[in-house]
Amino acid sequence: MEVERVMEYVRRQHFLEHPSRVGAVFAWPTLPLARHYAVRLPSHPRYLYVVNLIGNCDGFIGDFQFVTHPERLDVEQAQSYWQGKHDTFPAQWEVVWPGDAEVAELAETL
Repeated sequence: MEVERVMEYVRRQHFLEHPSRVGAVFAWPTLPLARHYAVRLPSHPRYLYVVNLIGNCDGFIGDFQFVTHPERLDVEQAQSYWQGKHDTFPAQWEVVWPGDAEVAELAETL
């Protein structure tokens, strides 16, 4: 199964209080984490920005290491992600934000 399908299936079954990853804004709490994630993408972004998250909604913080290993993602791993557990030490936290984001400044060019 595709990674995001598994993640959304598990969220809908057990974690409706958390926002869907589908259509969400993804952010990272630190520049090193954002850089680490960005360079792992096949067509990684060339720019990293500092953003302000907008909206009166609840986001979610999860360890994106669960999501970046599709070869081992299963329902149990997806449940661990939505429970807020971490897969590595230190955890590789990502922010899943169901609202909007406003660019505050360019942080870095990759």
